[in-house]
Amino acid sequence: MTLPVAVVAVVLAVLALVAAEERRIQTSTRNQEFGTTSAMSPEETIANLLAGMTRFQASDLHLKVGYPPYYRVAGHLRKLKEVEPFVSSEFIEQMMNTVIPAQRRHAFDTHGALDFSAKGPTGERYRINIYRSCAEMHAAIRRVQSDIPSFEDCNFHPPTSGCGRGDGRARPGQRCHGQR
Repeated sequence: MTLPVAVVAVVLAVLALVAAEERRIQTSTRNQEFGTTSAMSPEETIANLLAGMTRFQASDLHLKVGYPPYYRVAGHLRKLKEVEPFVSSEFIEQMMNTVIPAQRRHAFDTHGALDFSAKGPTGERYRINIYRSCAEMHAAIRRVQSDIPSFEDCNFHPPTSGCGRGDGRARPGQRCHGQR
């Protein structure tokens, strides 16, 4: 039994549509997990990207037109492959307008660059640098650690108790820190 060519063509077209819809749903789900979807507002997008910095322990977030967002995690830049590249400077500008202090916006418009701090929706603090390059806005955002590690957590060598003799006293003619 052979099927007419038209029936086969319709079946293939339906299968292609189903596959495309499944890819769209998967991409949408991944984009929501990693910070953005095309349906999200700029405010929602930046809030999700900032929250993602905390979730992934990222120290930096880089936003540049033509590229997806990048997180710096453990010293390495990680592209968010699941998030589509920013296609226009306007979207980045709209995102950043939600965090730029109103009284500082004029400085950015005048000089084309601005450094400021901001607090995210989760209470995390950020140092933000926005700048214009080729008439497009870009941003570099650093998450300020809220937990300051202890001396032991930094894996430094233990401090010496003295300045040379091991008993806390300086050698003759030598001064310890803090001694006059």
